[in-house]
Formats: sequence, C-alpha cells, structure tokens
Amino acid sequence: MVQSRNFSPFYLGQQEAGPVAEKPEHYKIGDLSKVFSLSKNTLRYYEERGVLSPTHEDSSGYRRYNDEQFHLIGSLKKLQNMGLSVDQSKDIFSGTSREGVERLVADCLERERRQARLHRYLSEKLREILSRIQDTSAYGRITRQEMPEHYEIQMGGTRNLVDDRELHRYASQWLDHIFPVTNVHRLTVEDVEADRYAPLFALSVDAVGARLLDLDTENPFVTLHPAQDCLHVCNCFSGSRQDSGLT
Repeated sequence: MVQSRNFSPFYLGQQEAGPVAEKPEHYKIGDLSKVFSLSKNTLRYYEERGVLSPTHEDSSGYRRYNDEQFHLIGSLKKLQNMGLSVDQSKDIFSGTSREGVERLVADCLERERRQARLHRYLSEKLREILSRIQDTSAYGRITRQEMPEHYEIQMGGTRNLVDDRELHRYASQWLDHIFPVTNVHRLTVEDVEADRYAPLFALSVDAVGARLLDLDTENPFVTLHPAQDCLHVCNCFSGSRQDSGLT
C-alpha cells in the first residue's frame, strides 16, 4: 500500500488523528465507483499498480476502503486530469521530492502550452479555408501567391499511395490532419515549356504545422521546400455542387 501520508501538494488525505478523532468511514468498491465515475475494473487496476489498497475485507468478502483511500482517489483523478500517469501519481503519493513534483507539473504545463499553440494554428487554418469558401469571386481564378517554407511528401501519382506500403506508412500520419495538410498538384515552368502537363502530386504542410503536429519529416519521401512564388488556382472542394463547370 502506498504511504499516502507523505507530503504532497495534491493529496487531500486526513489530518493526523487528534484525541477526539472520529472513527473513519468505510466504503465498498461500488461506493467509490459511483462517487468517482470509475469502473470497478479501473479501481482494481489501481490496486494492481499499488496505488490503492483496501483496508480490510468484511465477512462477506467485500473490499472496504477508508476515508484516506477515498481522498487518495480524488487526488489521483486530479493528477490524471493534469496528464500524469498512474505510476507518476504513485511516485507523488510515495513521497517524491519537491523538485520531482515541480518537474512533473512543469512538463504538464509545457504540454498544455504546446496544445494551445496547436489549437491557435488549426484555428487560423480553418479561418483561411472559410475565407476561401466565402470568396466566391475567387473560384477558378488564377492568382499569384507566395507559398511559405513547407515540407512535402512527393508521389509519382496517387496510385503510389496505394501500392507503396512504405510510402503509405508515412503518408497516413499526414492524412490524419486533413486541415493543415494540403494536396499539391504542381507544374514547373520547365514542364510547361516542354509541353508536359502531368502535375506532380504531393502532400504538403508548412514548417510550423509540421512541428506542431509532430509529423515525421525525416523519412525518405519528404523534402523541405523554401518559400516560393507560384500561380494558384482556387477551386471548390471536390464533390461540391457549386463547383460544377469550374476548371
């Protein structure tokens, strides 16, 4: 059983018993399951990990838990909501040093900040998409735009994505992030001058998005492209009834 009386800024356990301390309450596993919205299997898992331990079993064989265990589960849920694992929480309950607790909380804070940066990035991408959808005058129009520094997974064609198992293993991670990852169909000036109109197909994401989404940019299919001017054709989403007749 975890020695939960050690100091922890998160533990809400009982104070040291005074001369008039009342006898602690005892609870069945079903009571704890109901109060904390945890399954009995989850509570038994906490027992297996050494975080939670029944104080005794009654004559019917039911596990019984006291007030100290009750408060410990509440503290455990708070720590898990912060992103700590059961084992990390166990370390805190067992008497992790102040420096250790500080490090764990700092890691949680950095993770939340990273998520906040990612959410701001995704919100901006959605605003860009919404703006393009609302700008009906731009449909089918060719404009000159600067493409920012970006990473691309290049394919000879869409069939490669199906047939090349190694390519699919890398590309599927990118395809999980549909908004920041875009499809690119590129014709180079050299291809146009040579009357070649078979565009290169690629999945593209800017450098900021690749970092925030933690995409693999070191695999052999990925190349980094500097910012460049390009001609851009604005089309509706494929399948939209509004894009019939547009090229």
